[in-house]
Amino acid sequence: MKTEISHKKILIAPLDWGLGHATRCIPVIQNLLEQNNEVVIAADGAIEKLLNNEFPNLNFLKLFNYNVQYSNNGKWLWWKLLKQIPHLLKCFKKENQWLDNIVEKEKIEVVISDNRYGLFTKKCSSIFITHQLQLQMPEGFKWAESITKNLIEKRIKNFDECWIPDYESEEKSLSGKLSHCNSKLRNIKFIEPLSRFKKLNLSNSKIESDILILISGPEPQRTLLEEKVFSQLPHQKELDKKIIVIGGKVRNVALLGEFPNLVQYFPYVNPSEILSYLIGAKKIICRSGYSTIMDLDAIGKSAIFIPTPGQTEQIYLAHRMKKMEKGNFVNQANFQLQNYL
Repeated sequence: MKTEISHKKILIAPLDWGLGHATRCIPVIQNLLEQNNEVVIAADGAIEKLLNNEFPNLNFLKLFNYNVQYSNNGKWLWWKLLKQIPHLLKCFKKENQWLDNIVEKEKIEVVISDNRYGLFTKKCSSIFITHQLQLQMPEGFKWAESITKNLIEKRIKNFDECWIPDYESEEKSLSGKLSHCNSKLRNIKFIEPLSRFKKLNLSNSKIESDILILISGPEPQRTLLEEKVFSQLPHQKELDKKIIVIGGKVRNVALLGEFPNLVQYFPYVNPSEILSYLIGAKKIICRSGYSTIMDLDAIGKSAIFIPTPGQTEQIYLAHRMKKMEKGNFVNQANFQLQNYL
């Protein structure tokens, strides 16, 4: 992507649902810096740490996380999310008030919000980033899709522009009907998929493996998948393939027990370093999060996707990737590592 914004002071704030919103903001920030903009990042917790590792010289402002709670059982995820709607509405109002104060205090000229619906203001230009104009509701709630679509469009109308990180062609689109849904919005701009790998040299050094397993996403499902993978690792005498597991969270490796010699575990790998692992992997197993899909598309890699249980967006994207012949998928409950060895 190449923005038409230059010589401005810009505030950028990604949502805290997993790390995907933050990683896809990396190429946006890089592009803004190349256009001689001053970038300020608003974040907290893991999001702040990730982006601080990538941009240690930038100014950071503390902005509270939504801290949405996910379910242990994917079947009840939507019920749990629906119960948190009052909390989310309070977050939207709170961050809107925070922004009005910060824009004046920091002399912000442009605000870029990645899926934070309350970060708009009339005091300067506001831009919203999303790949999802149409939520995929679970079975039994399909009747509510048109309602949620209208509610989303009403929120996005508060912004001057809505950037969709996808191809404008519906046939080529990675997000499919999530973004190509006959929206009535007039402020939409397709900016093509965002990936920090697009400008990198794909012939760089690669870290070879037979299987690379990327474990990511919101808790508690991230840990549940990690535990399932570890419980299925074969014993040393049965293993003849090199497996690399990246956990997506800083933790004490000693708590996880011992691994066979051909298994390497990394609690966390910086986004700038993970390309070497992806290029060198013969087979990739990962979540079907949209940021991951954009990264794989950028380097021409396919994967075996494991959608987060109950997360209908990831389930839809996993099916779409199979249809587009960009991978296959398996439900977390049915995942058996031995099937891919």
